[in-house]
Amino acid sequence: METKMVMAIGDSGAELTPANEAVEIPVLPMGPGNIVIPASIRFMASRGGYVPTKLRRVLRPNTRLNKSEFARIEFDCTPFVRYETDAGPVMGDWTSCFIRDRVDAEDRLFAGLSGEERDRIFEAAAEQ
Repeated sequence: METKMVMAIGDSGAELTPANEAVEIPVLPMGPGNIVIPASIRFMASRGGYVPTKLRRVLRPNTRLNKSEFARIEFDCTPFVRYETDAGPVMGDWTSCFIRDRVDAEDRLFAGLSGEERDRIFEAAAEQ
């Protein structure tokens, strides 16, 4: 009986691998140019933290503080591990992402924010 072979990324790059040995690894969703979008934050939140609690600010596109063509949303969130050191984890309690369009603005990531805060996000999406 012949084993089905698939191309997989291994220690030496792409290589033929038996299908039953290949494992699909979930990948962080990113926007164009590898920007962080609401779906990226939801993906990271699956490991704990990152749940928005308060909107910090909305940075309009193509400004001194936001050189991107997309609006940038900064928000306080539940604590998460930014990175690990020998002394222990370095925690974070705010993050940001980019809003490309109304679909991003309506992402369920922002469901816990107040209606006024969500309206500010929708306005930023509409101005692009």
